[in-house]
Amino acid sequence: MHIRLYIERAELLSSKKGIIRTDWCNETQRFSGIAWIDHFSFPFLLWAAFRFGLVGAVTTSYFLAVLILHATLLNQFIFPGTQTELNTIILMQIYLAMISIPPLLLGALFFENDTAQAALRTSEEKFSQAFRVTPDSININRLSDGLFLEINQGFTELTGYSLEDVQGRSSLEINIWAYPQD
Repeated sequence: MHIRLYIERAELLSSKKGIIRTDWCNETQRFSGIAWIDHFSFPFLLWAAFRFGLVGAVTTSYFLAVLILHATLLNQFIFPGTQTELNTIILMQIYLAMISIPPLLLGALFFENDTAQAALRTSEEKFSQAFRVTPDSININRLSDGLFLEINQGFTELTGYSLEDVQGRSSLEINIWAYPQD
């Protein structure tokens, strides 16, 4: 699983070079070769956030910023109507802020969700282990009708009933109370 993610990340990064092609734009545009950024960067960032989470969104935002800065330094202004590098850098910052914030937020939400799910799994494992290992008799019953849902080994040793004997039945049905009216 991890090897597949690394291979996909490597393909993702290497495909950036293949996307920048000068034949996508006509020769009269000063920003030829980088025009794909206008159309593909946001879906690309969203895909990275969905696929790789926060790390993917941050990494993709970083490489997008590097590509825009590189185009600026080569005087291939990617923002039409800008004549100076300062204007391009200011527009680049605004563009990156606007296009990167939603994927970064999505990535952060996915990270938080993954962290919460891992904590829940750990908590469930601890509860399950404590439930099964304890020598005391423990049973989990449904509140509405008192049906047994789960019992531990201590319950089986105390009463002699196995899970199959009591599951789906109430304590009154299996007659474990000395005084059922209580």
